[in-house]
Amino acid sequence: DKLELPIDVTFGHLGELTLQIPWSNLKGKPVKVTIEDVYLLASPILQDKYNHEEEIRRELALKFQRLNDLEILNKANPTNSLSPEDAAKNESFTESLVTKIVDNLQVQIKNIHIRYEDTECIFTDTPYAIGVTLNELSAISTDEDWKHTFISVSQQLTHKLLTLKSLCCYWNTETASIYTEDHEELLTKFKNSIIDQDNLSQYEEFTQFILRPVSGTGHLTVNKLGTTETQPHLKTELFFEDFSVDLDSHQYRDALW
Repeated sequence: DKLELPIDVTFGHLGELTLQIPWSNLKGKPVKVTIEDVYLLASPILQDKYNHEEEIRRELALKFQRLNDLEILNKANPTNSLSPEDAAKNESFTESLVTKIVDNLQVQIKNIHIRYEDTECIFTDTPYAIGVTLNELSAISTDEDWKHTFISVSQQLTHKLLTLKSLCCYWNTETASIYTEDHEELLTKFKNSIIDQDNLSQYEEFTQFILRPVSGTGHLTVNKLGTTETQPHLKTELFFEDFSVDLDSHQYRDALW
């Protein structure tokens, strides 16, 4: 049988989503993506408030909307009116440009907190909250020696240097909800809840970590030709100063429930 777990998003916030595209020099400057201050608070929906048929209707409507969007994009595609030769040239140029953008794409994600809490004890006998916080995650393009560079000539292997700062996961048992109808106050709570090495000591007293804050770097190598006999499609090396996973008896009890 299918186990349904209807989720209610009680609060969501996106502080910044920035896409910097150097339209005049896409082959000479990187595209930068910045995501900052993303906060989400969710809880289970009470069964008497959950309408399964309405959920199915919403999912179906979303699928039809996606199909309609694809049809609009397909009709607006200028390559449909080009000759086969011109279409092939246009596709080759587009693929080359996309490859250049992906090779030099820079991504920075900062201040993320996703929290799920069951303070009404719908699934357990005691209230609990599970959450993930992230201080920063970034990825930049490098050469084969992992030094930051702009890739002007596309190569078989693409190298990305990853930087991770204070990723952690907690499972607080017998805890109260942080929700308040004052969204400005709730937003302040979320902003002050991002854990890093500087404020870790003040959170250790009331936070039950599953994964204690992890910081480090990583090397990501992408083989554009796919998996070969000598080279995997994706290769990742991770370097952490400390990696600690905890599970206490109360967390284990709630997990069994």
